[in-house]
Amino acid sequence: KPIDGILFFSPSGVKSYVQENKIHHEICFCIGETTAEALKNITEKIIIADKPSVENLVEKAIRFYNKN
Repeated sequence: KPIDGILFFSPSGVKSYVQENKIHHEICFCIGETTAEALKNITEKIIIADKPSVENLVEKAIRFYNKN
């Protein structure tokens, strides 16, 4: 089933995900700048948490989808 968004918590998580999957139109939510950097040549649809924590990342995704 197609997905709309993916939450990434580490650069190694990005690496593992893209080994088995492709990122097309999904929004990628990243816990911090280093994780977002791992996606820079893969997609431009990156949203970074305001503060690097699991709670802030989940909150960022919820706010994004509530607006859209």
